[in-house]
Order: sequence, then C-alpha cells, then structure tokens
Amino acid sequence: MTKKKRAPQKEKHSNPPASDEPVAAAENFPIVGIGASAGGLAAFEMFFSGMPTNSNPGMAFVLVQHLAPDHTSILTDLIRRYTRMQVFEVTDGMTVQPDCVYIIPPNRDMAFINGTLQLLEPAAPRGQRLPIDFFFRSLAKDQHERAIGVVLSGTGSDGTAGVRAIKGEGGMVVTHDAALAERVRKLRFHGLVVAEAGSAWARDVTGPGHKANMSNLQAVLGLRQLEHLESRYAHRCALVARYRHGLQDVGAFELPAPCQPSQRHAWHLFTILLKPETLRIDRQTLISAMASENIEVGIHYRPLHCLSYLQDRYGFTAQSCPVATDVAGRILSLPLHAAMREADVDTVVAALARVADYYAR
Repeated sequence: MTKKKRAPQKEKHSNPPASDEPVAAAENFPIVGIGASAGGLAAFEMFFSGMPTNSNPGMAFVLVQHLAPDHTSILTDLIRRYTRMQVFEVTDGMTVQPDCVYIIPPNRDMAFINGTLQLLEPAAPRGQRLPIDFFFRSLAKDQHERAIGVVLSGTGSDGTAGVRAIKGEGGMVVTHDAALAERVRKLRFHGLVVAEAGSAWARDVTGPGHKANMSNLQAVLGLRQLEHLESRYAHRCALVARYRHGLQDVGAFELPAPCQPSQRHAWHLFTILLKPETLRIDRQTLISAMASENIEVGIHYRPLHCLSYLQDRYGFTAQSCPVATDVAGRILSLPLHAAMREADVDTVVAALARVADYYAR
C-alpha cells in the first residue's frame, strides 16, 4: 500500500497569463495525464512543441515520468521552452488549474483527488513501481469523462491498467504506441475483435474489457428515446407476431418458445433455429442465399464457453455446454428494428421460404 507523505501547506500559484480565450470553469475542464519513460524527453518535447501557440487549451496537463529516486529532473525547464503555459513541479496538495502543466517530482507516486495533486511515498520496491497506472486510475475515479490519458512510448506495461480505468469511466486515451492503441480499442468494446471480415462466425472476445464506446451525446439521445420505449416495444412485439405467423408452416426452422403470461420478452433479437435434417445446405450457405435476396441475416455472438478468452482462462471447450453448443451451430438472427414495417417482415419470410424450399432435402 502506498503511504501518504506528511502534507505541507497547499501551494497557491497564480492564474495563467491572460488570453482572449475564456478560461474553463474550475470544476469543468479536462485533465490530461501524460505518461512516459525516463527516456521520454524527446516525446514530451514533440508533444508540447506541436500544440498551438496563439491560444490557451483550456485544460491542465499532468506529466508522470519514470525517474530514479535520486534523479534530478530537467523536465520542468525543458517543457517551459515549448509552451506558453505555466509549468510547475508538483508539491503536495497543489490545486490544479487550467492552462498549466504539472510535473511529478522524483521518488513519489501521485494521485488526483478532489482537484488536487497528492504526493505519496512509493510502497513498491524500485523496478516494480507503476506510477503511470497509479495516477491514471486516480484521475479516472475523480474526473470520469473529463479524464484524458496520453501514453508515450517506452513505458513498458505501465499505463495499461490506467488507460483501462480511464476508458471505463468514459474518458479518452491517446498514444503513439501502436500495440497499446490496438489494446485500448479492444478494451473499449468489451474485448471484442472481428477475426475475419465477412464471416458469420468472426466475432470473438480475446480479453476482458469494458462496454465504453458510447459517447455522451449518444447517451443523452438515448435518455430522450426512453420516452418512446413502450410504443417502440409494442411495435417490436407486432413484428415478432408477424414473423411467427409467417414462419409457422416453414418446416426448416424452429421458432422461439412463446413467453409465459408472467414473462415479458425484450425482443432485442428475433432468432430461429435451423433444422439441418431438412436442408441440403449449412448455415453459412443459407446466409449467402439470403444476401442474394438483399436480406441480411446472421449470428450475433458466439456462446460464452466458445470465446477464446474464457477458453484460455478457464479451460472451457465446446463439450463443456453441449446444449448451448448445439444451439450455437443452428441459431440465426432475422432483421428486427424500429424502422421495419410488417410488409418488411413479409418480405423476409417469403425469401426464407423460397430458400428453404429450394434447398429442401
């Protein structure tokens, strides 16, 4: 556990230089955490020299660098050459203001708590410390969607857990490390990858992650759409009833079991099960045949026990859940969305009936 250093009096520092640009409200500006290795001076230089020089960014920058405990950092003097913002080496309890740069001192961990930078004595031995992860996690917890993490190359694995926390809280991550960028893309979409374009079985989960790909704007629109939830749900139920009526006599497919009176199915998807003994084709060929009718049907997800991450971690195999494995090999999702009309359902049903009849055994 990291130990809190005895805090001296909070340091007050002056506001940034005046500008024609309005300064963000103290509680509402983004905080950018930037992590780099001890050899990351050139990367820091490139970052700040590339920023506009004719306006203030309206955000604060906090630099976390791997440093030896007895190392005297030159980063503060270096950054001052490339920015019009005020640059500070952090002292314990320093209040963060917009349009300022803050640099971690040697031999300290640092946390962002209630708008201030708190310095702590590292508990982990030298060589095992992860100061970037430590700061990013605290930044994510305190600032949520206003947290921005920038990871420059040379940090090893330090920063990986931190950027996961930032993405999980709705923040943003920037890096020029291609491997880390790819890892973050997976993390933001619950570890999902698409292994093979165009394949109905292409989606897989190769690692744990978050469902963190919704923007604030999308969330606001979603809240507004909740007002229409009941009417949209009634429309989906009507489409499902139309599917049931149209497919009840098509012997190649098994329809979903009806709900009990006490149940309320969400009908996020309408899925059918193929009866392989009635058809001369496999599921992928049927999907292609429907595509030739300009109708997209497919598979949404593999069953959990067939996902690579869970198989690698827990040793699951296809035989671990035989019923789910059987269903997974026969399931097919049909179009179902708010913009569909009953006539569209009739078109899908007619196409399925034609394909089933043409390829019947």
